[in-house]
Amino acid sequence: MKLPKNLFFLLLLSVKALSQTVPSLPKIIPPSPTVQNFMRYGEIPVDYSTGVPNISIPIYTLEGKKLNVPISISYHASGIKVNDIASEVGLGWVLNAGGLVSRTVFSQPDGTGAPRTFSYANQLINKATTDAHFLDRSCCCFRGIINVEDYLVQSGKFENEDTMSDRFFYKLPDGTSGVFRKGFFSDSIITLPYKPYKIETQNGIQLDSIKITDNNGTIYKFNRMSNTSPDAMEWYLTEMQSGDGTETISFQYRTNEGEYTMGTRSQVFGSRLPITISCNPPSSEPFLSLGSSAVTYHPPVLEKIVSSTAIVSFSYASREDFNMLRLSEISISPASAPTQVIKRVRFTPKYFGSTNADKRLGLDYIIISDNSGTTSSKYSFVYESQTLPPYSWKIQSDIRYNEDYWGYYNGSNSYSSIPADFISNASDRGYYGSNREANLSLSRACMLREIQYPTGGRTVFEFERPYSPSLYEYKNAGGYFGPFRVASITNYSAGNEIAEVKSFEYQNARWRLIRPHYFKYDQVYHDIVFPHGQYSNDCFADYTRELVFSSSTLPLEVAPGMQVMYRTVIEFNGTKTNNTGKTVYEYQEPYAPWSYDNNPIHPAQWEQDRFYHPFHYDRGNYVPQMLDKTNFRYNGKAYIPLSKEEYKYNVLFSRELHTGFKLTRPQIFTDPAKYFVFDCYLDIIGTPSAIVNQYIESIVAIDTKAYQEASVLSNSKNYTFDPLDSTKYVLANTDYTYDQNHLQIKEKTTFSSKGDTLKTINKYPSDFPADPVAVALRNRNQLTPVLEEELYKGSGFLQKTKVRYDNWGNNIIEPKEVQVQKAAGPLETLVNYLSYDKKGNVGSLKKAGGVPVTYLWGYQNILPVAKVENAKLIKSDGAAAYQSFYFVDFMNANQRYFLNGVYSTIKAGSTTIMRQYLKGDDHSAWFYVYIYDAGHNLITSYSDYMSQSQTSLTVSSQMTLAGGSYTVEISSSNPSNKLYTHEVGIIMEGPAGDPATLPVYTSFEEDEVATDAVYFKTGRKSHFGDYTISLPPCPADENKYVLSYWIKLNAGSAWKLVTQAITVPAYPSSIVIGTSGSYIDELRVYPESALMTTFTYDPLVGITSEIDPRNRITTYEYDSLQRLKIIRDYDNKILKSYDYHLKP
Repeated sequence: MKLPKNLFFLLLLSVKALSQTVPSLPKIIPPSPTVQNFMRYGEIPVDYSTGVPNISIPIYTLEGKKLNVPISISYHASGIKVNDIASEVGLGWVLNAGGLVSRTVFSQPDGTGAPRTFSYANQLINKATTDAHFLDRSCCCFRGIINVEDYLVQSGKFENEDTMSDRFFYKLPDGTSGVFRKGFFSDSIITLPYKPYKIETQNGIQLDSIKITDNNGTIYKFNRMSNTSPDAMEWYLTEMQSGDGTETISFQYRTNEGEYTMGTRSQVFGSRLPITISCNPPSSEPFLSLGSSAVTYHPPVLEKIVSSTAIVSFSYASREDFNMLRLSEISISPASAPTQVIKRVRFTPKYFGSTNADKRLGLDYIIISDNSGTTSSKYSFVYESQTLPPYSWKIQSDIRYNEDYWGYYNGSNSYSSIPADFISNASDRGYYGSNREANLSLSRACMLREIQYPTGGRTVFEFERPYSPSLYEYKNAGGYFGPFRVASITNYSAGNEIAEVKSFEYQNARWRLIRPHYFKYDQVYHDIVFPHGQYSNDCFADYTRELVFSSSTLPLEVAPGMQVMYRTVIEFNGTKTNNTGKTVYEYQEPYAPWSYDNNPIHPAQWEQDRFYHPFHYDRGNYVPQMLDKTNFRYNGKAYIPLSKEEYKYNVLFSRELHTGFKLTRPQIFTDPAKYFVFDCYLDIIGTPSAIVNQYIESIVAIDTKAYQEASVLSNSKNYTFDPLDSTKYVLANTDYTYDQNHLQIKEKTTFSSKGDTLKTINKYPSDFPADPVAVALRNRNQLTPVLEEELYKGSGFLQKTKVRYDNWGNNIIEPKEVQVQKAAGPLETLVNYLSYDKKGNVGSLKKAGGVPVTYLWGYQNILPVAKVENAKLIKSDGAAAYQSFYFVDFMNANQRYFLNGVYSTIKAGSTTIMRQYLKGDDHSAWFYVYIYDAGHNLITSYSDYMSQSQTSLTVSSQMTLAGGSYTVEISSSNPSNKLYTHEVGIIMEGPAGDPATLPVYTSFEEDEVATDAVYFKTGRKSHFGDYTISLPPCPADENKYVLSYWIKLNAGSAWKLVTQAITVPAYPSSIVIGTSGSYIDELRVYPESALMTTFTYDPLVGITSEIDPRNRITTYEYDSLQRLKIIRDYDNKILKSYDYHLKP
């Protein structure tokens, strides 16, 4: 029977005064629904143990040399709950394209300055115990108790204190997620479970930003973008940076124009009183108390992801269910041409429901196309037809509740959300209770059922909810429970024929039964109806109310956010009755953070759910740990084992962190100021002890804790069975040991069936505390590089590999040398790394017994464009041209003297020519300076006069010189034409040249000017006009090079390969090739004894050409969806072709 609407609201009004005396569940402020969609993946991971399949559609992966961001949409198939709010993609879907940090607030937000009177539970208990004995005869009252009650209840002070640290959730772009907590007494941060990450918060209590550094040294910066209140609740990833700072990917957001308010409603039923005395307390009738809260969210949306090579843009449109935005399009463009779209993904919405209150955004289909839209792929989605009821907080009147115990739709359509079964008085159940049991059919509402693929194939999912015949043990009844799990996945070909079937069976489920004490308890009240002074005797009323809650006092979960977990899962290759084999998975037990039964330190006298917090003993989110996996084939009669994997785990350490405490009041004093008084004229000796003890018993406070644990794989066994005799097998048994700080494998020992033992010992930067380079790696949290590896067979040493890192400047720490020692031999160098560029790319290296190999990098220094064997890398930094000429000797009058040295400049520009002269004071003199070019053509001359009394003179002039080499000659004259000693210095300083390197390679793909995209030999561009090649100085013994390039003299001529030998001078120089109307491509300069292989790319697609040392070109062609289509050889003949058919 449903509660009549008018009676319902009358009851709410009648019990308004009881609000302070009705206990509530712990105060928890959740993150926004947008974030909760992501958190679901951390709480209920995609895994066999949860029954959640991997349903995702890749969009694009933004790849750099050290960083990458995979972009996809994914669907979490655990079911759609009544209060779920669709993401910007659609109900059940999320956009995976970045990262975030969120927090769940317990009590008051950390860092907001909320007061904290007590740090530990025993401090509060001791305070209450001490003060309870304080009697004040001036008021004839227990002043201490009244003061404590005022602090705890009446004044609201305790409610506004921060009694428990918050819980933070993070998600990184690669899908890694986890939990961290801040210390209750400090800003120290621990990850749950342990990960060797550095997490830093900035700007103090405001928490404007959070920085996470993973164990590879990659830095993730999160900034505060959206507030659900004045206190920060969410931080969004704004930047990724490689550990050496050479690569960065940035994330830009758009402020959501709208906002939305999400409300929560909870109810408490209080039973009628079972007592009848002359002074019955008021409100002895049953009551239904409604608690509600609403939070307004302003979630931002991701607008752009920008790397050095690509820009991924996200476009949005308005949506009909909430005043927010929906994703309408994703486009990918080169960073060098932001308006050139190479790939476009359009999202077409649908809506479940038809009214403002019940409408929910869904995803109908997506179309992936090229820029022109001529080629496209369409993914369509089919859902269950059953819709969901209205959001209760969107309704102002006639509020109905339709949720089962786990949050899914059950169609109860009741004014109450109190489980009727748990109301003891049968006559109250129809008015105050509701049916909270699961309805399998209705709970499927809006779930994904089918994906239709571009090629015509499709995948059909069958989902089910677990069933237990003893779910409701209190009434010996069964029912469905928990989230959905996949029962079967059927793939169909384009011809609608079954291509593949996977079926699943679940055993050894872990869940919480539905038991009355999870939802209700007896609350003791101490009331005084007629206080002392009104009648000769006080009328005390000590009574108990049965309180029944709409939500369980502790979550119906076996791990944070996870309501069901399966320890055994069987995957059939076919149906359960018609298959070719199966795989059986076994898992470790989950852990619930509220479970005081599993925590031996909990106070034995307080064993009731209501005394504990949902995260009382927090160990982080559930991480599946597979115990074994066995593959079977079916021979028509029995299952025959083919292989088996067994795993064991070990907890390296467990650290306890105090996170606060939880206060519960099993006894409530409705009016302490009236209750805790005594007759000052009566003998009260002995009386206070009963009252004091009664009061002390009314306070239950228990410390909350977090446990940072490092659980690692300690042993694995791999069995391979004889297909003819399953009692025979080959076994590989492996033990693992770890470093407790960085969790990398220190030792790996494998025992074979033949009795052989192979041991590997690894050493990492932390193993070399005296090595400054290793220390630098640790300081950047680059903990994973293996610096030494030793191999043993039995007790015999096999091999050692040692990687020696060096600091190459510019924050680049990379390998310098790889050494190998075999058996009893010496430690020998295998590879020497000779140089790195400013982005940390290998410039050149030399293998033992081999020739040096040089690599040239392009496309923002991300991709290798040339490999030159038998070549060293020679660089000049493009410093200003400079040369000093000096002469100190006797000078005959009017005789020319050649000054040793050459002034070279690559660039034309203003050159300063400074002349410095020194002579004796016994004569006057004229000095003459002559500047010649490389062909000994006189460019300019200067004449400078010094009187007899002058002994020094400095004169400067400037002139414009063309790029090239210049020499200087001098002469002098004097009146007597005698021989005198003179000192002459000439300094020439010109413009800075361009940095230059050898070898040289360019196919002009990155040039923005003087290029042509119509005529090209390799890649997608050529150079139009003449071209100047800048060369660095080269030693005389290494100056023989080959210059080669393809040239097209004009648009109508054919491409021609030009190859010529050149000698590179010992000073900066340049070479000009081509003419004003020519096209040039595939330019190379390399040592005459070297072999050069070059590559061109479309950076967002792949390699476009490969040119071997003989200048033979292999080309790679792609379709409009950037998939490799054809490979052609140097004669344009097809070597390979590819045709794509999407498999469901």
